[in-house]
Amino acid sequence: MRVQPTDTVVFKYHSPLKDLYKAGKLEGLRSFSGEELIKPSIDHIKPKSKGGEDNIGNYVLTNQKENADRGNKNIDYYIEKNQQGMLDYIKWFETHKVEGFDCIGYIRKVINTINRVSEKFIILNER
Repeated sequence: MRVQPTDTVVFKYHSPLKDLYKAGKLEGLRSFSGEELIKPSIDHIKPKSKGGEDNIGNYVLTNQKENADRGNKNIDYYIEKNQQGMLDYIKWFETHKVEGFDCIGYIRKVINTINRVSEKFIILNER
């Protein structure tokens, strides 16, 4: 058993996003719901309790409190809360290059996952 300060960044799941965040390579990125990343957390687009997998296309960065508040609600919870925040998250990865990470490939997987699991929305690529 160990005691850890509450202001320490803790990630329950391993993801390249975690490594990039800790290395300071995601400068300017906000959480999936548009909030400033203060205590980041990996959230599953499709919750594990509903059959979601542990893979990069099912991961987005949120804050620990946002992740806990969402629980196992559908991804539509985030989209309804702040659709612009989600679109800004997507745009960040579409417009940034991060050494050693395929930002475009990642965000395409995220969009595909959202489009499969959302009950109310579909993200259209207008390019």
